[in-house]
Amino acid sequence: MPNRLLRVSARGEVQEEISLPPEMNALYTRFGFEGVTVTGEGANEMVWIAVQREWKDDPVGLVKILRYVPASKTWGVLHYPLEKTTAKGAWAGLSEITAVGTDRFIVIERDNQFGSDALKTLYSFSVSGLQPTALGSSNVPVVRKQLLRNLQADLQARAAMCSTRWRALPSMQQAMPSSSPTTMVSKAAAMARRS
Repeated sequence: MPNRLLRVSARGEVQEEISLPPEMNALYTRFGFEGVTVTGEGANEMVWIAVQREWKDDPVGLVKILRYVPASKTWGVLHYPLEKTTAKGAWAGLSEITAVGTDRFIVIERDNQFGSDALKTLYSFSVSGLQPTALGSSNVPVVRKQLLRNLQADLQARAAMCSTRWRALPSMQQAMPSSSPTTMVSKAAAMARRS
């Protein structure tokens, strides 16, 4: 199934369906959009998309952060550097992107493993000073990431079992106890805003 964005009303009615340009869809692998977030409003609105793993045109270890500008209907691309994994059959990828300001984001970076060596992390990065390139460009800027939290270490400290697939940053802060991963995400978002 091809990747696409949907603009929906507050009642969940689809108002607009936005497809990737055909030349970009040709590069798609089975690893597609994993997270979407929005910055700005009106003419300044930008939709940011985290792609889970490399597509056909990505160098090994670099995945796309796509930017779509609805006002101009234009696409741009940045690269995000994934952590290296060493376990047999292991791979790393992105599972979520959340804006924590106009140019700063938090992503979940994870692998497909369990146990103490598994990768379950929160990273932040800024796009300040970076200009996403046109789709198909061979000189894509790479974001600089900063580790905010090793979630696997937190889970191991609590002897908790972790799914290999963390998919979203929790947002229901009042519903969770103060020692929960949600509180850690809130603290990580505050740290990302300050850095």
